[in-house]
Amino acid sequence: MEKVNSSVYIEEKVAKAFLWISVIVTIGALMAVIFHILQNGLMHINWAFLTEHPKQMGKEGGSSPPSLAQYI
Repeated sequence: MEKVNSSVYIEEKVAKAFLWISVIVTIGALMAVIFHILQNGLMHINWAFLTEHPKQMGKEGGSSPPSLAQYI
């Protein structure tokens, strides 16, 4: 009977290890994406981009209406 309990305990430890590894990998990937956006895109965001309507069928201009639409 003791052998069954120890194998369940080992399975739980392995499952927790895989869970924590997946959490760390996911958070690392999310942080890499956020860092990339902040590093390469932050200089292009200004007040006009946030408040103006898009121009030329969405190829230029701001993001005000699409940003507001996601909250409605």
